[in-house]
Amino acid sequence: ESADADNVTCTIDFSDAKVAAALTKTLLLHDFKLKVRIPEEVSYLCPPVPNRVNYTCWISDLVTDGLHCDDLENKLSNKLIADIGVGPLAIYPLLGATLFDMHFIGSDINFEAITLAESNIAENDLTTKITLFLVSDCNEYQTLIASSYLLPLESHHDVIQFSLSKLIFCTDHLNRGPLLTLLAKSHPSSVTLLEECFKRRFLQQELDFIAVPHLLDAVMTNPPFYTSEEAIHVNASTVCTGNDLEMRTSGGEVAFVTAIIADSLV
Repeated sequence: ESADADNVTCTIDFSDAKVAAALTKTLLLHDFKLKVRIPEEVSYLCPPVPNRVNYTCWISDLVTDGLHCDDLENKLSNKLIADIGVGPLAIYPLLGATLFDMHFIGSDINFEAITLAESNIAENDLTTKITLFLVSDCNEYQTLIASSYLLPLESHHDVIQFSLSKLIFCTDHLNRGPLLTLLAKSHPSSVTLLEECFKRRFLQQELDFIAVPHLLDAVMTNPPFYTSEEAIHVNASTVCTGNDLEMRTSGGEVAFVTAIIADSLV
């Protein structure tokens, strides 16, 4: 806070983790009537609310594109969104279910984060709209992608095709990316069918009129951005409250998102 003879100006110290957490909790409660717990004893990312609201609105626009206004309320309640890496707040599902009545499935590789997220969901009476799953990490698959990713932009299609061919001819679950790993938990029989359909398509075999299931309307994620501890602390002007599982992954955000794209093609 700074003061002079005429006015008082208040500012927020975003380099203080407790201040950032207090602001997030206050905005969620004041603007959206959402009560959340942000643990102080363990390091987790503290999501900025305006940014997350914008993303949630974009998802709503994406899945309702072309619909008439009279259709929106019913149509949105039938939409299923996947959030990969929900974190302890599950902020995207909480906002999406509250603002737009959408349904969500979410995943995380951190048991404590899933437990805290489920507590926040229950606190806001949204358990019928949001279902979370603890999943295994996909570092082996992402390492496979990252090892072939030092290529010019025009070669990205080849990287995805290479990754898909590895997925098809390996049966180990680690050869699934972040999206298929989640769907294998939420829709196990459908994922088996999808992978079989894709394998036949890839090998140019007949599909025998298999009906490919429609599982999701959109996928969203706040991916781990970094490959190393050093890269996390490049921007010293802001506080980083995220833990290693939230911040780092094999191949960084490029490999993570490429793995989701590969999964989406199945």
